[in-house]
Amino acid sequence: INLGHWISQYGDKGKEHWDSYITESDFARIAEWGLDHIRLPVDYMLFERDEQPGVFLESGLQYIDFALDCCKKHGLNMILDLHHTPGFFFGDKFNKDKNNLFTDRNQQLRFLNIWKMFANRYKNENDNLIFELLNELVLEDTEPWNKLWPEAAAEIEKISPTRRIIVGSNLWNALEQLKNLTVVDDPNIIYNFHCYAPFLFTHQRAAWDPNMFSYQRSVTYPMHTAEHQEFFEKNDPYLMEQYDIIDIHAMEDFFKPAVDFMKTSGHPLYCGEFGVYNVADMDSTLRWHIDIISLFNKYGIGRAVWSYKGFSRITEPDGSYNKPLVEILAR
Repeated sequence: INLGHWISQYGDKGKEHWDSYITESDFARIAEWGLDHIRLPVDYMLFERDEQPGVFLESGLQYIDFALDCCKKHGLNMILDLHHTPGFFFGDKFNKDKNNLFTDRNQQLRFLNIWKMFANRYKNENDNLIFELLNELVLEDTEPWNKLWPEAAAEIEKISPTRRIIVGSNLWNALEQLKNLTVVDDPNIIYNFHCYAPFLFTHQRAAWDPNMFSYQRSVTYPMHTAEHQEFFEKNDPYLMEQYDIIDIHAMEDFFKPAVDFMKTSGHPLYCGEFGVYNVADMDSTLRWHIDIISLFNKYGIGRAVWSYKGFSRITEPDGSYNKPLVEILAR
């Protein structure tokens, strides 16, 4: 399960939020649910300032240490996901002024130094810790990433030779973009995608997406595309042409690029994010999770749901949790 919006995407919050949003009791609860790992999204601003690149702040890094210690105490593994790095954030999309990681070598060196720092800091950890190099790459072309990520992996492996490393596909870790990643003969590399299909269902009426927010109708799952003809004609006519209904059979079609990639590459796949925004009706939410979990299990794909708090209805604001949904996630 993802621990989103704790030490990543936290807005203008600071120490009070970091100290209270996630505590050891949350790790204990996750373990009690029968889940086996957390994905920990981290923003670089937690531990490095733009005015002092290369100076890493213990005051921020202590939260990553805390998460790792809690994981070990409660029998959980951890993926350390660099959610926002100097020169790149997925929310800035194709903004080349803000997203200059792939055009500015100084930003690339900061990126590499961050991973060298993490490799040194956690070199005594075993298979309980995996590094995820970058969240949701968004580029017009994958090739700049195919040049940078092997460099980062090589720097990590110089320090921590057996550290497993997750590498994500382009366009918000799209399934269809897996085929454009460079495949290397390195058993430590795990390739990654995210899956929120069909987006009209999983992100219905999401306020941060103008396209979704402008369509104020409720969407159920399985989804009959004809019921939302107006939306699909404007935004995705191909999907409506292909499917009358989006159900587990359509979802398995969506998974085909992942299955093909595993067959051709010989590498395992990981789905770092999937989930349903909390405005969807609960019966539909449960049905969607049942279907996607069954596909993950069928094809042997590891995964982490988004997210423990905030986006989904796994935990409620009052601290309670959705037992039927958790039981599906732990299958």
